[in-house]
Amino acid sequence: MRRASRFSKFFILSMLSLLLIPLNANAASSAPTVNFTMTPSQSVIVKPANSSAQGSLDIRLSPEGKATNANRSPIDVAFIFDKSGSMDELGRNPYKFLSAKNAMSEAAAYFSQDPNKNDRFALIPFSSDVETDEVVTFPVVATPTTDNVKTNLQTINSKAKDLTAVGGTNYTQSIQKAMSMLTTGNSTSKKYIIFMTDGEPTSSKNVETFTDRVCQYKYFCYDKKVQDTVTYTIYTNNTATAVRSNGDVVSNSLNTVQAAIKSQVNEQVDALAANNIKLYSIGFGTNSEVDMSYLRNLSEKTGVTAQQASTDTIAKIFEDISQKVSTPTITTTVKINISKYANTVKLADNANATLDSSGNVVIKKDILFPINQSVNEPIDVSLPLTFSEKGTYTFDNITLEYTDLDGKMQQKTTSATITVKDDAPAGFQSSMTLSKVVNDLTSLIKTSNANDKTNYFNVNYSLKPTNLVNSTVTGKLKDLVIEQPLPAGVSIVPKDNVKQETRNGQNYAIMTLSDVSNYAKGSFSPSEITASMQLKVDWAVTNMTMPLATLNYTDSRFSYGSKTTIPAAKDMINLKVQLKENTANVYTGDAAGTIEKRDQATNTKKASTQDFKEDYGLQTLPVKDMVYKAGTNNQAIEITYNDDSKSYLYFTPDYDLTGTSTGTKYASGAKASEAVEAKLIQKVAGDDVVYSYKIDNGKDSTGWVKFDPNKAITIDKIGENKIYVKAEGGFANSKEITKTITIEHKIQSIEVTPNPINITKGSTVDFTVAIKPDNATNKDLDISIGDTSIASILNGKYSIYGEKQGKTELIVKTRDGSNLEVRIPVSVTDPYIALDEIKFTKPAYQVEVGEELPVTDNLIFNPSDATDKDIISVVADKSDKVDVIEKGGEYYLVGKDVGYSNVTATAEEQRDKKTPSATTLIEVVKEKDTDDGNNGGSGNGTDGKW
Repeated sequence: MRRASRFSKFFILSMLSLLLIPLNANAASSAPTVNFTMTPSQSVIVKPANSSAQGSLDIRLSPEGKATNANRSPIDVAFIFDKSGSMDELGRNPYKFLSAKNAMSEAAAYFSQDPNKNDRFALIPFSSDVETDEVVTFPVVATPTTDNVKTNLQTINSKAKDLTAVGGTNYTQSIQKAMSMLTTGNSTSKKYIIFMTDGEPTSSKNVETFTDRVCQYKYFCYDKKVQDTVTYTIYTNNTATAVRSNGDVVSNSLNTVQAAIKSQVNEQVDALAANNIKLYSIGFGTNSEVDMSYLRNLSEKTGVTAQQASTDTIAKIFEDISQKVSTPTITTTVKINISKYANTVKLADNANATLDSSGNVVIKKDILFPINQSVNEPIDVSLPLTFSEKGTYTFDNITLEYTDLDGKMQQKTTSATITVKDDAPAGFQSSMTLSKVVNDLTSLIKTSNANDKTNYFNVNYSLKPTNLVNSTVTGKLKDLVIEQPLPAGVSIVPKDNVKQETRNGQNYAIMTLSDVSNYAKGSFSPSEITASMQLKVDWAVTNMTMPLATLNYTDSRFSYGSKTTIPAAKDMINLKVQLKENTANVYTGDAAGTIEKRDQATNTKKASTQDFKEDYGLQTLPVKDMVYKAGTNNQAIEITYNDDSKSYLYFTPDYDLTGTSTGTKYASGAKASEAVEAKLIQKVAGDDVVYSYKIDNGKDSTGWVKFDPNKAITIDKIGENKIYVKAEGGFANSKEITKTITIEHKIQSIEVTPNPINITKGSTVDFTVAIKPDNATNKDLDISIGDTSIASILNGKYSIYGEKQGKTELIVKTRDGSNLEVRIPVSVTDPYIALDEIKFTKPAYQVEVGEELPVTDNLIFNPSDATDKDIISVVADKSDKVDVIEKGGEYYLVGKDVGYSNVTATAEEQRDKKTPSATTLIEVVKEKDTDDGNNGGSGNGTDGKW
């Protein structure tokens, strides 16, 4: 995974190039700056009677602050590549040469990743001389682009692959060629040489001045100064020649030729230093093949370092140097003017410094400021000097000069004084070296949960007594105590005579020596005292150096104690913290907090957190320990940093299930009534990690789909959804993380029709239930009647039967968890009205013989809306007079014969068992009576009948 605004890997990867681990990890962030102090290793030294006094000035450079990725300048890099015959051991070891080519390829690939458009690269293959046909010069382009840079590097890689190993080893001309390239072009670019050789210089060419005897004519001869090229060659049989171009032999002395070649190389390196060109040297071979002391001396003159490589480490060293070249750097220059003391004060032979034309001793030191890494550990440099006369030597106006990362020139001054007396306590000419216990110093490993001493190293001291005033004095040097400051992250391995102390926040290893050196007759016995302590590195460091130590001692001829410094060792220490899997992989953590995953068998890098650690919750601090996180079944690493803070590196992704509407967090296996989003809450570190998901929903499956880890996956299909998420690449192990969520559409509303519900007792009423939304998942309902004695639900139907008059409720509840409920009023009514009485409309009726009189039509019902009012019987007491007939369900009275009859009509039985009845008198006549216009009535009825 990469960010769109990702800055150049030059800067991100350069965090690996910590020069030293800071003492104060909590120092306030500030712009990079460098302070310095200068103190004598021993303030008072003695001048022996017949030789010069030996003393030194100790320079302490104190960097502070942090660099940002805006501080990186363009770079010009010249690769000087040794292709002499020894590179494949004259054909006996082709893998050696191949490993160097592969390392060269990896360096080219590294610089190609995200170059600055103004970067330039060159390749200078050499053997006995520069291989001109194989040289790749800096490209000249009208408009710089990153594509041009990549093409430039591809050309270099192609050339390097085609090289063959043959010839001698010519440092001089190859460095000369590189300087001629680097002193042209962009003056704002940082200039570097990455110089790889597998042997000492055996060839060189130098233009020198000779006085030749020139004869014109027979007797006219004269001396003439001429310049000629001398070729210096050392052969494999340890013979040597220095030959002019005309074939004249200048020398056959091996020592003379060796000294001349090295002198010529030194001159070229002095010129590099004067032009601020850094020479990173790689000694590719054993101690018998390369003179690492010599290579270190060359590199240190330019302010940087040399490293020793083997076929196993050459690629890593190329990578380390490439990272340093890519790191924002302040090049400090310390100048100490010794010209005022004429020839009295001189540089000692072993001084890694140059002398300019103004009489300044010039010491250069590059200080790297890895991006966002505090650099607070001081750097110690010792300058050995000789003093041929007694006196007090005050070196005033000692200057520190550098151009800061914003391009501004900075200058600071100090002074120091050394007193040379004719008698003083004897001193020590001391040195410090480091050596391995198990692993090489540049490849220390701290393995979690192990005690294999692969993070141990030895500090070895050589203490050579010196500076006796004369041969007449006698005494002893005793009470020797070495105080060794410990860089942050280094602690002692306990020993009887070694203890650890803390003073003002600085840890020291205090080693007490029982050794005594006696002196008499101008010599010491023993002439050298050696001591060694074992230390261990507790967290990851990169390019760490040991600071100078202090030797406290007593000279028996003096009543007071003395002290001198032991120059800092030049060895670099690198350590990574390691965690191994049982099978395939090994994980390492470094000083920048970068975690790498490598194949245990081949050491091939599979993944790295070097880009954008914050994406994974990681820190840019030195790694102290790595273990598998408890409870993760080895699926995550718990990383402990040097400040004891912790972060976690996961091999599998994890994700939350969150409701899109409510924001509810759902556990796997839960049910949701809304769409759900799956979003990563745990990413897998590494470059170009690919994330994929799959959702199975019954018979439907999305199949594997790649997705952006910063975006959510929507799950909205009804039913059980099984979500699979996996990561591939980087630190991922492709394990699928599976969770389930069941999506339900819950009922949002219920509507019952009719509302309210009215039922007549003994009858039924249908009702309907409308559910919204229509796609609700579970439409099952619980339907009941509040009082089942009043009404009841017909089985299997949406129908209510009225049981008795009264009021109750129809209750409808959802079963899908929405907890909806509606209550509908139900009213049951009883329609029965009892018939209290019936009566005829008249007390008597007159009908003619044969005339019909309907009964019901002549009855009065009380109440008129009575439920049961059917006439079930009509009886005439004089059936000979009135005949009762029934037709069509109705009763009729028919006049049968003149006379009278009582007729009784009886209604149907009521619920109270009563049968209401009514009686009337029926008069049967032959014809209607007429009486003077009164319609024949008798006066007993308005209709002319009784």
